[in-house]
Amino acid sequence: MHDPAHRPLGGVFEATHGVADLESASSYWQLFGFRPGPRGEADADTAMDLYGVPSAVRSLRMYHGRSDHGLLRLMQWQNPTGPGVGAEPLRTPGGRWTVQMTTALLELQSHAELADEAGELIHIVFSAKQVFGGTPDGGRHVVPFHDRLPLIREAVVTRGESRQVFFERHGYTVPHYGALVDARFMASQFTHVGLIHHGDPGLLDFYDRGLGLLRVTDGHVSGDEDPGGKKIFGRADGETTAVYDFDDTRSGPTPAQARSGRLKIAVFDPATAVRAGIDPGSAPERTATGRLGPSSYSYRVADLAGMRAQVADAGATSVTGIRRNEFGEPSLSFTAPDGHTWLLVGAHPTPLDTAPDVRDRR
Repeated sequence: MHDPAHRPLGGVFEATHGVADLESASSYWQLFGFRPGPRGEADADTAMDLYGVPSAVRSLRMYHGRSDHGLLRLMQWQNPTGPGVGAEPLRTPGGRWTVQMTTALLELQSHAELADEAGELIHIVFSAKQVFGGTPDGGRHVVPFHDRLPLIREAVVTRGESRQVFFERHGYTVPHYGALVDARFMASQFTHVGLIHHGDPGLLDFYDRGLGLLRVTDGHVSGDEDPGGKKIFGRADGETTAVYDFDDTRSGPTPAQARSGRLKIAVFDPATAVRAGIDPGSAPERTATGRLGPSSYSYRVADLAGMRAQVADAGATSVTGIRRNEFGEPSLSFTAPDGHTWLLVGAHPTPLDTAPDVRDRR
C-alpha cells in the first residue's frame, strides 16, 4: 500500500515539448485553448543538475481553462540534444504523443490536408471511428439515422514539434474526462498522454507499484478486430498492440469513473523496432528531455523527498537531487525502468481561470 503522500496528486501534470522558438510555439498551442502562464530560465549548470542536459533553457508553462492537470510546458533549449521523432507515425519506437478532445475534427482534417499539400513535413491519420454498444437495447445491429449512435472518431497529426491525437465524441459523455474551452479549435486539456514501448511489459510495473498510479487497463490486446486502433497505430494485418492505462488513483475502470490525466502505454513486439533499424532498448532516448517535440511528462507530488526515495527503490535510474526548476519549484527528474524520462514537481498553488469551462454536452 502506498503512502498517499507518495502518490502523484492527480493525473499527468504537464507534457513538456522541446521547441525552437517559445513565441511561435505558444501561438500554435493557443489555437487549442492553451494560454501562456509563468516563464522561467535555467543556466546550463542548473539544467545539467536537474535534467541531465548540458544546455541553458527558457521555459513557458501553458494553462488550459481551470484544469490543474493536462498542462503544457514549452522548453526552448539553447543546444537541443536532438531533433526528436518529428512527423514520424504514432507507433515510432520510443514515441510520445498528447491527446485532446475536440469538436473541430473535420476542420482540423482540412487544415492538415492543406499543410500536406503545401509540402509541410506532416503525418496524418484521420477519421477512424469506433461505435459503442450498437442499438439502444444492446443489440449489435444499428439502423442508420434512426438509432442513437454512441461513437468516437480519432485523428493523428504529427509534425516537427508536436505529435497530437484528437478525438470527438458523439452520443455519450464521460463526466470527468476532458473539459472543452472556446478557442480557434475548441479543445480540452490533454486528456491523456502516450508512450510507445518495445520490450518487456513487466518493466511497466513501475508505474503502479513504484509511482503509485492506478492501473485501469492491464495489457488489453487489440488486433484486426479493432479497425480504429489498427488505423491509428498503423498496424499491419495480423499485428497486435497491448495497451496499459495508468490513472489518477481517484479514477476507475468504468467510463463514469474515468478521469483525464491518463498515461497510456502501447506495447509492440520488439522485432518491429529492430525491423525499423532501431534498438528497442535505446528507443526512448529519441524522446528524452532535451530533444525537440514531446520529451518528458511530469507529475505533481506532495512529498517530493519521499517520492524520490520510492521511485529509486522501484528501479528508476538517473534520479537527480531536488533542485529549483525554471519556475522556482522544487523538482527532480529520473528515468523509468522502461527508459522514458520523467519529471516530478513539488506541489504548489496553480492559478486558474475564473471563467467556467465549456463542458462536453454532446
